[in-house]
Amino acid sequence: MRCAEMVRGASLRGPKDALGFDAALRLGRALGTLARRRARNAPILLGRTSGVAETRVRDGLAAGLVLAGVTVVDIGVVESDRFTGALRAGPKPWWPLAGGVYVSIAGDSVGVMVFDGMRPVVGAPLADVARIADDAFALAEGGIVVALDARVLPRAPVQDTLANDGAP
Repeated sequence: MRCAEMVRGASLRGPKDALGFDAALRLGRALGTLARRRARNAPILLGRTSGVAETRVRDGLAAGLVLAGVTVVDIGVVESDRFTGALRAGPKPWWPLAGGVYVSIAGDSVGVMVFDGMRPVVGAPLADVARIADDAFALAEGGIVVALDARVLPRAPVQDTLANDGAP
């Protein structure tokens, strides 16, 4: 299944067997390519809910981002509100971030939410990322994965994580 077929408004969502390691690898390379095109050498935060399907998607995303030359800060299993709080601030030297990717599961489907900085990428811009994942991407050197324990991240109420940052 192509990534462009998985765009569902605020996330890429597909059946567990369709949105697996290979699709996530392409998506990670596309996200890394876009981050590098914007001259952002900042890391990308990666978090997920618990489960085998999310782990495969996380592994593919991390591999693709590293292949694109991006540093990945993997915080492992973390609640979505804690993840969005971590987009704002976290341990040095990894912040500020270029963006983030959060992997979650609902029923029989896996979802991937993409963030540019602290803002979720939705609609047409997310469809553009998916199209890049299905087509061309860059290969660079220098990417690494850094694992962080999510317990070191600040807790922030949900309303404070996405509100008040100038988003409409």
